Parts: sequence; C-alpha cells; structure tokens
Amino acid sequence: MASTVSRLGILAAMPQEVAKLKANVAEQEVHKRGEVFEFITGTLAGRPVVFGAANVRRARTHLSHHAREKS
Repeated sequence: MASTVSRLGILAAMPQEVAKLKANVAEQEVHKRGEVFEFITGTLAGRPVVFGAANVRRARTHLSHHAREKS
C-alpha cells in the first residue's frame, strides 16, 4: 500500500516562477496528466512540494478544441 505524503502545493503564474522553482527544487519528478497539465514533485528546503504552471490560456484552447470536435 502506498504511503501518503503531505506536500506544499505551489501554482506558478509566470514562466519565471516555474524556472526559479525548477532551479531550487531537489529530487524532481515530472508527472503528466493528458496533453495539457504537467506538475513536478520534489523537495524545497527539505520539505516535500508539488508545483505546476497555471497555464489557463492553453487549457482553455485545449478544452474548446475538444468541444468543437464533439459537436
């Protein structure tokens, strides 16, 4: 049975913020969900974290494209 880890969640709004997190988070592991969302887990100052980019425009474009395909 997998253990549960309590992580600090960080949602970055700007590419510069994501770059800073990538430069400072250790033990990074990339996780992808579909074509739109990617998040990274690791440790920051010894604390477990998960972070990702808030790319609203890309998500909206992806969702509207799929909606048009189904109609």
